[in-house]
Amino acid sequence: MQLNSICCIDCRPDIVASFRKLVPQVMDLRPGLHDYHFDLPSALQDTGFRPDAIIQHENLTRRVLVSGLDIYDCPKLYWGLDPHLNAHWQSAYARLFDMTCSTQKRCITALKSRGAADVRWLPWFAPEGRWLPWSKRNHKIAFVGRITPQRPARKWMVALLENKFRAATPAIRDGLPYPEMLSLYRDSMLAPNETIFHETNLRLFEAASCGCLVLNPDTGEEMEGLFVPGKEVELFDTITDLQALLTRHLANTRTAQAMGRAAFERTQAEHLITHRVEQLHAYIQDTGSHAAKGKDNEKWFWLSAFALLEAGLCGIAAGTVLSEVGKLKQDPDVTTTLLKAQGMANNPQEALNNLQALLAGRVHEQSQDVNLAGSMLALKMGREQPFWDCAKAFWYRHLQAKGVRMPRPPHDTLQLRLFWAKELRKEGTILRAGFPFDASRHLPATAVECLMAVLHEEPQHLETLKLMETMTRDIRGLEQTRVGYLSILTLFERNDWRMGLELAIANLRAFRLDQGLEELAIARSLAQKQGQLVHFTRALKARDRMGQLQKILEKA
Repeated sequence: MQLNSICCIDCRPDIVASFRKLVPQVMDLRPGLHDYHFDLPSALQDTGFRPDAIIQHENLTRRVLVSGLDIYDCPKLYWGLDPHLNAHWQSAYARLFDMTCSTQKRCITALKSRGAADVRWLPWFAPEGRWLPWSKRNHKIAFVGRITPQRPARKWMVALLENKFRAATPAIRDGLPYPEMLSLYRDSMLAPNETIFHETNLRLFEAASCGCLVLNPDTGEEMEGLFVPGKEVELFDTITDLQALLTRHLANTRTAQAMGRAAFERTQAEHLITHRVEQLHAYIQDTGSHAAKGKDNEKWFWLSAFALLEAGLCGIAAGTVLSEVGKLKQDPDVTTTLLKAQGMANNPQEALNNLQALLAGRVHEQSQDVNLAGSMLALKMGREQPFWDCAKAFWYRHLQAKGVRMPRPPHDTLQLRLFWAKELRKEGTILRAGFPFDASRHLPATAVECLMAVLHEEPQHLETLKLMETMTRDIRGLEQTRVGYLSILTLFERNDWRMGLELAIANLRAFRLDQGLEELAIARSLAQKQGQLVHFTRALKARDRMGQLQKILEKA
C-alpha cells in the first residue's frame, strides 16, 4: 500500500523527521504532561487530517493510553521500548493495535499472552555519529547512568571501576543531558554497560555509535543480529569477566580500537533511527487487521488502564478506571480484573459475597485466571472457614477444568499457595517482570508471586525458598534478589556446596566481587571435604564462560 499520511503519537523528533522523508503528510501529536488518556478523534477533529497509518511510540516518562483508535480503518502500530519492564500492561494494550513492536526478542511471547496477533522485533537505535581516533580521546573508561539505591548492582559495578581501575581515571557520570552524554562517550574508549533484565538497552547503541568498545552483559539471543561478540562488542557474565576484559583492553588499546571502530561502522550502516523508521514503514505495509474494535476496543483500553493502576503507574484517576471496568461486560478477563480490584479494595464481606456467587453460579469455571484470582482473593481476605472453603473450591475448579485427578487437599493457606505456584510453573507463568508485586496489596498472578505471598507470612519457609531459587535460577536480572534467598538457604544447608556455588555466581553476576569470591572459596572447600572436587570443577566450568573463576581458584 502507498502511505500518503501518517499520524505519529509521542514519537521522538528524529522519528518524525525520518518519516517526513518517506511519507508526504506527517501529523506530529504530542500529548500534554497530564494527557494520560489521549482522545485521538478529538485531537484530529479540526485538522482535516485522515491518517493512512497511526504509530504510537512508548513514552518512558509517562504512560499515555490512546482511545478512539478503532474509528480509523488504517494500520495501527505500537512500539514498546521497555517491554522487559512493561509487558505486564502492554500485553493488554497491544490488543488496540494491528501490530506491536518490541525492542526485546524475548518479550514477544509475553506481549502476545493476552491475544495480540502480530508482535515483531524492532531493536533500539543509535544516533548518527562521527569517528574520532582513540589517540585523541581523553577518557579510557566511561559510564553514564543514574546511580541510585534502587540500582545496587549498578553501584557495585561503578565501585569496581573506581576502585580496581583507579589508574584509568574512569569518567562516571550520574546522568547527563543527552548531548553531553554523547560528547563524553565520543571522548572515551571503553564503555562498560549494565542492564536490568539482561535486555539490549539504549546505552549499548549510543556508546557503540560513538566508537567506544562496549563491554556488555551477555544477553544471549538478544545480541544476535545486532553486533558480533568478540569483533564488535565484548560480552561478560560475571564481574570477574568484566575485570579481565577491562584489564586486557587497557593493556592493548589497538585491538580494542579496532573493535570500537567495527561497532561504530555497524551502527552507522544498520542501527540508526532512519533504519528503524524504514523498517516501521515496511511493517505498516505488511500488517493485517488485528486491532480490537467497538466494545472489544473499550474493554482492552480499560483493562490496560487497570493494569497500569495495579502497578502504580496510571495517571488516570483510580475511581474513573474502576468505574469504567465495572461497566464492562463480564467475561473471564473482566472478572479476573474485578477480583484483583477487590483485592486492592480490601472489603472482606463484599469479596466473600462475590466469591460465593461466582462459585454458586459456576461462573467462568473453566478459566484458570478467574480460578487463580478467586482463590488468591479468598486467601487474602481472611482465615475464617468461609474464606478457606472458597479458596479451596476455586483450586478444585481449576483441577476439574484441566481433567486432573484430585490430589491430597491442601492442609493450610501456605500449602495452597505452593500448589498454585507449582501449577503456574508448569504453565510457564513464572514472573511478571517489572511488576512491583506487594503481597499486602496485590493478588498473586504468577508462580513467583505466589511464593512471595508465602514468604510475606513466613520469611524463612524452607520449601518456598528452595522453590524460589529453582524457579528464578535461569532468569537473568534477578541476581540481587536471589542473593537474599540463597543466603538464607545456605544457613540451613551449610554443607551443600552446590547451593554455595549458586550463591557465589549470583553475587558475581550482581557485581559483588569480594562476597562472590568468598562464597566460591567456601563452596570449593566443602566439595573438597566431601570428595566431590571433580563434580565441583565440572559444575563451575559450566557456569564460568571465560574461565576467570577457575584461574582465580588455581591461584588461591
